[in-house]
Amino acid sequence: MQEHEALAAGERTRRVMDHVTGGWRTQVVAALARFGVADQLANGPRDVAALAQSAGAAIDPFYRLLRAGASLGILVESPARTFALAEAGMALREGAPGSVRNLAIMIASPGHWRPWERLEEAARTGKTQTDAALGADIWAYYRDHGPEGEIFSKAMAEMTGLLGDELAEVYDASWARLAVDVGGGVGSLLASLLRKYPETRGIVFDQPQLGAAAGAYLARAGVSDRVAFVAGDFFADVPTGGDLYVLKHILHDWDDARCVTLLTHCSRAALPHARLLVVEMPLDADRPDPMTPLLDLNMLLLTGGRERTAAEYESLLKRGGWRLQRAVQAGMMSALEAVRA
Repeated sequence: MQEHEALAAGERTRRVMDHVTGGWRTQVVAALARFGVADQLANGPRDVAALAQSAGAAIDPFYRLLRAGASLGILVESPARTFALAEAGMALREGAPGSVRNLAIMIASPGHWRPWERLEEAARTGKTQTDAALGADIWAYYRDHGPEGEIFSKAMAEMTGLLGDELAEVYDASWARLAVDVGGGVGSLLASLLRKYPETRGIVFDQPQLGAAAGAYLARAGVSDRVAFVAGDFFADVPTGGDLYVLKHILHDWDDARCVTLLTHCSRAALPHARLLVVEMPLDADRPDPMTPLLDLNMLLLTGGRERTAAEYESLLKRGGWRLQRAVQAGMMSALEAVRA
């Protein structure tokens, strides 16, 4: 019995230690992403001296970073201190299918990292921590810190592009003549829908500083001839005349009152037969993602928003002039389809 208890205690300790040292892993992956190691290894193995030279780093400390990357399954170390890219490491290549390179950098950068240092205070008070940690709300911080804001936009485009392809496969938007992606960033989700449905036109609606990046992204995606970027503030108004409005990971950024304001603007702007897609990760989805409770804390810390249950989203929709029709599963996300009430 004592031996069994000792083994059980050891396993408990190991599991907690894995969580306690998770921040170390985050920083290792982010450093590999910043140095572009995955892209350096795209054409085959290289020795540490060549990799360090490309990174502008000293050989010994860079070797220690690469060795840590190998311990995480990102890289593979061979004799003579030569490294190759493991299969998982492909996800750190810039622009590769399924890439999360910019997400890795974003998570370990000050805009996300510093508020998380204040989780205890957020849990005690329920207050967002960006002002205390960064000196501004998260949106102003990214506007004032251009390079980090650009990484944020690229990270969102990475994740949204993956979702967009999944959504286009499971949601039939062939009926839509004009789709309006509200808070659509550079247009990655809308680009996926438009590639699938060539008769549909689109509007990407977001802050003006994203206009140039959106134009470049949509051109690369081959849909720029069917998309207009419109700059504005969705708490003031949204583009009119759409028959499909999309809110992807927008409502979870805000409190209930602001969500209702935004939904009301969409209802007033939409054509009578229009539909609304709210794409989120409900806490009680049929296949709940274990990431959702952590994402909920991220919203508490950074934006003052929250993750919600399907019933809570339905209530917000009703208050904003919409009636929930159905939910469509798209990967880890749920697309809640609503019609005007």
